[in-house]
Amino acid sequence: MSHYSSSQAVKMLFRFALQVLIIHFIFASPIRGQEALRYLTDVTLHVGNGSRIDHGVIAFQNGKIVYAGAASEWAPPADARLIKAKGKEIYPGIIAPNTTLGLREYEQVRATNDFRELGQNNANIRSLIAYNTESSVIPTVRSNGVLYAQIVPQGGLISGRSSIVHLTGHNWEDAVTLSDNGLHIHWPTQKLKQGWWGDPKPGKPNTQYHEQRQYILQYFHDAKAWCTAPSEPNIKLQAYCDLEESNGTLYIHANHPFEIKDAVTSLSFLGRPMVIIGGKEAWRIGHFLKKQHVSVIYIQPHSLPDRLGDPVHRPYSIPKKLDSAGVTYCLAINGFWQVRNLPFVAGQSVAMGLEYEKAVRSITGDAAKILGLGGMTGRLKAGLSADFIVSSGDVLDMKSSTISQAYLHGQPVDLDDKQKRLYRKYMKRYKLEH
Repeated sequence: MSHYSSSQAVKMLFRFALQVLIIHFIFASPIRGQEALRYLTDVTLHVGNGSRIDHGVIAFQNGKIVYAGAASEWAPPADARLIKAKGKEIYPGIIAPNTTLGLREYEQVRATNDFRELGQNNANIRSLIAYNTESSVIPTVRSNGVLYAQIVPQGGLISGRSSIVHLTGHNWEDAVTLSDNGLHIHWPTQKLKQGWWGDPKPGKPNTQYHEQRQYILQYFHDAKAWCTAPSEPNIKLQAYCDLEESNGTLYIHANHPFEIKDAVTSLSFLGRPMVIIGGKEAWRIGHFLKKQHVSVIYIQPHSLPDRLGDPVHRPYSIPKKLDSAGVTYCLAINGFWQVRNLPFVAGQSVAMGLEYEKAVRSITGDAAKILGLGGMTGRLKAGLSADFIVSSGDVLDMKSSTISQAYLHGQPVDLDDKQKRLYRKYMKRYKLEH
């Protein structure tokens, strides 16, 4: 009797679940498909491709941009919904390459740091599954206009695979935009740094350079051969096979001309797209990089020069030098919480001669192109995802930037964070509200 009752209960639950699904597909899906078109008009559009449109309009529906162009060439449908933003500046959502955001929380608490593995070969490591969407750092980054990030593992010569996430996900499965689409290699340097950043000293020769270089090359030769005829399971070799299957990118961390050239030419037999991460002196071999179709993620423009004899402002001027050489590049900042300053790094390059809209492109359109998001986001263009931010000032200027709204896939983004909550709390506590 008891068995009969439990079976009946299971059947009833199954029928109920089926009815819910049927109602969902019959009624819910068409409603989502009929989302009203929304638009912002009489705004300045910073397109993300190096151009700007004054007195523009951006319209979006069902998560996609429908129109982004001059207001004089577009008339809203009768049922369109106006979002008030007159006189505001509209930018594509900012994209942060090469960050440990979501893999680190408190730098001095070891248990909250999950970004580095032991050993020289960690090709099988996936940063994505360690990504913590509940990090309290993410809202502070998001509130400054960063909507996407490349989550990168560190450690060893072959560090593992990175993924691209959007910064509003509830878990890593929800946040992932591109999964495991890059394998990261830390190419050895010929000279090891000495001293510290405040008191640098001349580097000393790396006596293990050739040994480390050969270690990397041997892995890729072995992996390429194994992929053609897999034998017993090997998760490290399989990682490269997966990269080939997904047409993923090799991200080579290197800074100096000799190492960059050595890495690119030595790994060319793989036939994989390559991107240089770091690139402090990539501008010196711009012609080589352009000829080889190798892009650069230039890291840490706000830093001291590598060479003791270089002018102190040299790192700030490198974006302009890469642009003049015709190299495709984007900007990045080491670390995780520091990523919120990425727009201001681009602003610094404007002060050193880079055109303003090209600086915007270096953290939006070109970042998307280099990371494999070019067909999805990074520009204000019809057909792309409605990912953009609204500011009453210059987003690249820390003094005037005031981001009031942001949209990801056409949905409003929560721009609140811990610092803002504390500000409101103590303004109220001490009756300092305006």
